[in-house]
Parts: sequence; C-alpha cells; structure tokens
Amino acid sequence: MLDETIFSILYVKYQLGHIFKQGWKLFHLTESGAKARKAPEAECMKFIYETGPEKFHDLLTPDWDIARKHRIWDIDGKYLKSLGSPNVNLTKDPIVEFVPGGVRTTTKNYHTDVVIFATGFHSMNDLTTLRVYGRNGELLTDHWKAVGGPNGHNGIAVHRFPNSFMLYGSNGSTGHTSVIFTIENNVNFTLKVIKPIL
Repeated sequence: MLDETIFSILYVKYQLGHIFKQGWKLFHLTESGAKARKAPEAECMKFIYETGPEKFHDLLTPDWDIARKHRIWDIDGKYLKSLGSPNVNLTKDPIVEFVPGGVRTTTKNYHTDVVIFATGFHSMNDLTTLRVYGRNGELLTDHWKAVGGPNGHNGIAVHRFPNSFMLYGSNGSTGHTSVIFTIENNVNFTLKVIKPIL
C-alpha cells in the first residue's frame, strides 16, 4: 500500500512538472518564446471578443504579450459577461474626486454604488499615495502608525474604516499560494459583508 501511495505521489509530481515545463517556454524573451505565445494568445483574445461586451473590447485588449503579466482565469466567462450588465461600467479615466453619489473623472461624472480601484501590480505598497479617510476624518496611514503598522481583519477590513475593503491588503499574502486565489477569497468575503447593504 505504501509503495502504491509513493508511486502515485511521484506520478502526480511528474505530471505537474511536465505541465509547468510546457508553460515555461511562454516566458522566454526569445523568438521561440514569441512563437510559443501566439496560439494561446489568439485563443485568449478569441474568448475575450466572443464573451466580453463589444463596447469594452479596447479596454479588455492587453497591450502586452501573454505570459508577460498574471493571467486572469475566467473559465466560465462570468467576469466578462458581468461587464455587459446595465449597472456596470469599465473605464480607464483617471478619477479626479469622489462626489456625493459617485465619482468625477477627467471626462464625466459617474453615479456609483461601488468603486473598484485597479491600481496595478504594486501589491505590497502600503497605500501611502492613496488618501483613505475613515471615521472622524482619520487618515488610514495615520491609523496604521498609531496601531503599530498595517493591519486589518483578514487583510481586508480595517477598524474605524467602514465601507472600505482592500484586496490583497496588509498581511493578506501567504507567500506560498496564488495571489489570484487570495484576491478571489478577498472578493468573496467583501461581497458577503456588503451584500446586506446593497
């Protein structure tokens, strides 16, 4: 029985190694790497164009080769399909300010119930460039200084900052699992908390 278990573990390890090795060639900045990226890139773009709303195709089209940044797995297309909902808008317009009931960008005002900041891949920044205010006008960075450093419940919610949720927030990463998996769990937790008030 023990021999069979060891064999099974080694077999799975070999299979995973083979799969990862096949994908690894996509990362090479060589002519063969560029060639290897063409088919999966075309497949991804086909999926985006067939599933996502046509009005957002320009915003959904990456300006980099596949395997240059983290891939988002939307296997069943729920994310892309959700962008077609009448209450969803996708924009790259810079936000100028928050106004009552929404936000003002450089091009127009938007009514909002929820604003999702997609600030890029500087995941370990401590929000010093983003001025987040909580109860009584307390600044998040000042709050963290007062309590001895960045913290939050599940790395997501911070005491005295209601209606503010951070994805991949302070102490939110384990260092040994997928950042995408962590963020998906953060989103699920946040949705459970805000569902009663939406």
